[in-house]
Parts: sequence; C-alpha cells; structure tokens
Amino acid sequence: MVVSQNVPDSVVPTQVQVSVDERINNIKQRVLTRESLLNIANKYNLFSGSASYLSSSDLVQRMRDRVDVELVSVDTVQGFRTGKVTIAFKLSFQDKNPNLAYQVANDLVALFLNWNETLQSETATDTTIFLTQVADKQKQEVERQNDLISAYKKQHSNALPELTIMNMTALQNDEISLKNVEQKYNSLAGQGDDSSSSSTSSTSLPALKAKLASLSAVYSDSHPDIKALKLKIASLENPATTQDEAMTKTEQSNQPSKVSSTKDTLELLARQRQTLQDRIAQIRAGMLQTPEVAQQLDVLTSQRDSAQKRYEEILSKLQSAQMAENLKKENKSDRFVVLEPPVKPDKPFKPKPVKIMVMGFFLAIASSGGMLMALATLDRQIRGVAALEHVLGNRPLAVIPYLVLPEEEIDRKRKIKIAIIAACFGVILIALLLQFFYMPLNELFMKIMAQLLA
Repeated sequence: MVVSQNVPDSVVPTQVQVSVDERINNIKQRVLTRESLLNIANKYNLFSGSASYLSSSDLVQRMRDRVDVELVSVDTVQGFRTGKVTIAFKLSFQDKNPNLAYQVANDLVALFLNWNETLQSETATDTTIFLTQVADKQKQEVERQNDLISAYKKQHSNALPELTIMNMTALQNDEISLKNVEQKYNSLAGQGDDSSSSSTSSTSLPALKAKLASLSAVYSDSHPDIKALKLKIASLENPATTQDEAMTKTEQSNQPSKVSSTKDTLELLARQRQTLQDRIAQIRAGMLQTPEVAQQLDVLTSQRDSAQKRYEEILSKLQSAQMAENLKKENKSDRFVVLEPPVKPDKPFKPKPVKIMVMGFFLAIASSGGMLMALATLDRQIRGVAALEHVLGNRPLAVIPYLVLPEEEIDRKRKIKIAIIAACFGVILIALLLQFFYMPLNELFMKIMAQLLA
C-alpha cells in the first residue's frame, strides 16, 4: 500500500511529484532488470531442467512472464471531475513449486521496498544538493548587484537622489557665504585704496600742496579738509617738536604693516571666494545629473530586488527540501507499506479444474454438433423420398413405408427416456459444479443478464 507522508503537504511539500502509477512502473522496471532476475533464478535454481538449452534472454523473459504487478485503484471525485487513483498494488510470482513461488515473491517484495527507499532518498538528497548550489550562485548574483549599486553611488556621490534636499540646503548656504565673502572683499579692497592714497599723499609734500590747491578752489579756508591739509603741510615744512616727529615716524612705520595685513586678508578672501564658487558649481552640476542617476539607480535596484526575490524563493525551496529529507530519514515521508506479506499457496493458481470442465462441456457439445453436420454433409446414403427424387430426377411410382415393430417402438421410447434422464443429470451436475466451484448461480445469472442488457 502507498502511504502518504505524516506531515501535511501545506507544511512540507512532498518531493515526489510523479503519480503513483509512474512511481510503481519506474520501480518495476528497476526490479525486473536482467541482472536482478538472473540473480533470483540462480539463487533458487528455478530453471535447472531447461537452463542447458535456454539462453539468458529466454530465462529473463520467462521470469518476467511469471511476475505480475496488479494496481489497485479507487474512484475519486475532484471538483467536477472523476477519476481513478492508485492506492496500492499486488505483487505475485508463479511457479510449479509453492515453496519457490513464496520465496521468490518475498525477494521481489523486498526489492520493491528497497528500491522505493533508495529512489526517494536519492531524490531528496539530489534536490537538496541542487538547490544549495543554485542558492549559492544566486547569492553571488545578489552580492554582485549590491556591489554595482555601491560603486555607482560612490561614482555619483554628489548626485544621489537622497541627497537632493541636503544639496539644496548646502547650495543656499554656500551662495550666502559667497555673497558675504564678496562684500567683505569689496569693502576691504576699497579701504586699501584709500589708505594707500592717504599714505602716498602724507609722505609727498608737493602732492599735498596740489591737493590743497584743488580743494581751495572748491571749499573755503574754514573747511575741515583744507585745515587738515594746511596743518600737514606746515608740519612737513616746519617740524615743531620732537613729539610731532615721533608721531609722524610712528605713523609712517605702521602704515606698511597695515597695507601688508590688508593684502593677506584680500588673498584669503579671494581663495575662499574661489572655493565657494567651485563648490557651488559642483553642487549645481550634481543636481543636474540627479534625474539620470536616479533612473539608473532604479534600474540597478530593480535588478537587485529581482535577484533577491529569486534568492529568497530558492531558499524557501531549499528549506522545504531539507525538511523533506529529514522526514525521509525519520521514515515519515511517502512510503510503501506491506499490508499482506506473501503467503505460501495452499492450492494451485492454475490450471483451474472447474473452468476446464465447463469449457470442456461446452466444447464437447459444440464439437458434437459440428461432427454431426460434417457427417451429414459427407454421407452419400439416400434417405427419404425427396432424396431419391433428387437423385433420379423423377418421382417414384410407389412408396412403401417402414413398418415399425412393437419391440422397436418400446426400445425407441426407452432410449428417449435414458437420454432425457442423462440430460437432466448432466444439467444438475453442471449447476452443482458452477455453484460450488465457480460462482453462485444467482450471481452468475445476474452477471449474464447484465452482460446481455449492457
């Protein structure tokens, strides 16, 4: 009998996807191989008398003819469809010796069970190994896709879609910083020009006099600038005290250091301005590339997700295969169970005497009728007026009837009675034989009627 696995298929899917019929036929082909059958024949010396003139192929064919595998099926209904499902099979072996038939049948049953275990174990193990290899390859594919995504993100780190908001904020901050730096630069550059011109004018007496002349043409003598210029010119022409000279020297010595500090600051601001401009240009270029980068990342991510999904499906199948393999090791998967072990036969399987007797009876009747017809056809004797008229071509002038004697009439009636009694006994005997050795008469009658009405 074919027994399903103890765990439901919804929990652990079975690894045997072929039908029971195909499975039994597959095992049958493996059991009835040339090597197996010859080993059994040699083990029990089945063809000792005919082995001398029979070839190995003939011996194998005779062994196969004696082995019978009968499938046991039941009717099932699945939805709106009906069909037959094989739930078991019967295995038998025929031989003249009942002991040999019993022993060979036991060996064949053992071979069926062993081959079923072997094939299921191989299927479970091969499935697990195959899925493990496929899972490893798919895992490498997922890792390769992840590496491609990482490399692409590293290559376009300033144009990633997830950094758009941060880039916009950084761009705004850099633009504000650039504006502030430019303002500082322009302001400091203007101050540097004024200090340079004042330094030059303060150290050049002719320049001061020329400037005084130009301002006097515009302003009056009471204007502060004219008064300041006159004081500077007077101090240069007639130094009054040592203190004034010291102040003048101090001012002249500090003036170059102020100019040098201004130049350094301007250079620093210029470098900051250039750095901010480069960074702003880089951010803007990255933001322009963001749509293209996002599209390519979507393609790579989709490929990675597909590979990851396939990997998860393979892992799920691998887990199911491993669980099925464990079920097989614990003997809880699909298996063959021997409901009735081979038994030693107590009567011959064939020939069947009752069938032979019944067939012989009907054949005897048929052959008797055929014999009578043949004799009548071959008989050349003339019997009756019609036959004589047919032979002569003319009707006889007179016909003398056969005179039956009283003794002949009595003998004829006695023979008829004997024939009737014999026929009755024959019918009764046939009925008894059918009733006790073949089939009850009522069942036989119903079977015949069913065949006639079908």
